[in-house]
Amino acid sequence: MINRQDHLLIAGLGIQFAVIMCIGSFGGYYLDKKLGTLPVFILTGSALAFALALYIMVRSAKAYVDKEQKK
Repeated sequence: MINRQDHLLIAGLGIQFAVIMCIGSFGGYYLDKKLGTLPVFILTGSALAFALALYIMVRSAKAYVDKEQKK
């Protein structure tokens, strides 16, 4: 049964994912504008941010499943 705590965890993961993607994308855009290498750092920052966000989501999901199995 999914309770309120679980909903908050899922919402928090979504917000974390969005914030990490924004930081990676805007950080890459800033570097590209500063260095004049337009698509390079946007793509790199976005890809690294996506990988990091996905890693955090998988790690959180694994921790949640482990916690539920101990109940």
